[in-house]
Amino acid sequence: MKNDSTIYDVAREAGVSIATVSRVMNHPERVAPVTRSRILSVMTRLDFSPSSEAVARARIGLKRVGVVAPFAWSYSFVQRIRGLSSHLSPREYEITTYSVENRSQLDSVFAMLSAGERVDGVVVMALPVDKEALMLFRRRGMPLVSLETRIKYVCSILSDNQEGGRIAAEYLLGKGFRHPAFLGEGGHPDYVVDSARSRFQAFSERLGAEGIEIPEEHMCFHYTGADYARGAARKLISGKFLPDVVFAASDYEALILYRIARNAGLQVPGNLAILGYDNIEAAEFIGLSTVDQQLDESGRLAAEMIELAFRGSFGQIPEVIRLPVTLIERDTA
Repeated sequence: MKNDSTIYDVAREAGVSIATVSRVMNHPERVAPVTRSRILSVMTRLDFSPSSEAVARARIGLKRVGVVAPFAWSYSFVQRIRGLSSHLSPREYEITTYSVENRSQLDSVFAMLSAGERVDGVVVMALPVDKEALMLFRRRGMPLVSLETRIKYVCSILSDNQEGGRIAAEYLLGKGFRHPAFLGEGGHPDYVVDSARSRFQAFSERLGAEGIEIPEEHMCFHYTGADYARGAARKLISGKFLPDVVFAASDYEALILYRIARNAGLQVPGNLAILGYDNIEAAEFIGLSTVDQQLDESGRLAAEMIELAFRGSFGQIPEVIRLPVTLIERDTA
C-alpha cells in the first residue's frame, strides 16, 4: 500500500481525469455514483489523502451545522434539534435541517453536504451512513455525529430502546396490568432505524417471561403519519376486547390515542391506561406517563461533540455516548 500516492495515481488507476478526482473531493454530488464509488475505492486502496489545503477548504467556517433526519417534522426530532440549538445558537451557529424520504435522497444529501460548502459539520438522526458516504466525509475533514444509530468510528449518541421496552413492561406489571396492547409505527424503509420494533420486542419478551402474551389484534403497527396513527388507535379501542393498558412507541401516538379514547367516552386511566415513550414537552401538559430518553440532552451533546471537532479536540470526543432511559410516572398509567 502506498503512503505517498498522488491525485495522478488515483486518476490513472480509476481510469478518469484528474479533474474528475478533484471533483469527487470537492463536489462529489456532481459525479455519477458509479464513477464516484470507483474513485473512492481506488483512494482507499492507495491510501490517498487530500492535501491539508483541501481539507482546510472543507472547513471554511460557515458557522452552520446540518441535521439530516427522516421525517424531520416528528416531535422527537424537533426536540432533539431544540437541544442542538440550545448549545449552538448562543455561539452564533445556524442549524439547517435536511429531511430525507428515500434512499436516493439520502445518498444525494450526504454527497452534497460532504463537499463542505454548505455546512461545517453534520448531525445524522436515526439514519445509517454507508461506507462511501463515510469516506466522503472523512476525505473532506467533515465532523460527523450520529444520534440513535451506532456508526463505527463516528461519535454515536445512543439510548437503549430495548431497555426502554423492558422498563415499560416492568412498570406496567408492577401496576397490575395484565391485558396490554402496543401501538407503534411499522414498515419503515431499510434506511431508517426502526426504534418502535426494538421497543416492542423487549416489551413483549419481558411480558412473556411472566406468562402474558399480547394478542395479535392488540399489536397495532401502522404506517408513518397522523392519519395512519389515528386509524390504528381507533381500531385498538373498538375491538371485541378492550386492553387495560396501551404502550405507545412514541408520545405522539400516545397523545393521539388519548384524544380518541376520551372522545369515545373512555376514562383515562379508568377504562384504559396509556404509557408513552420519548417524554416530549406536550406529555407533561396532559399528565402522560412515559419513558424518557433525554431528547434535549442528546441534541445538546451532539452539538457539544461537533463543536469539539471544530476546535480539533478529537481526543475529547468519545466514540459512543449512552444515555439512560427512565420511566416518568404521571396520571395516565
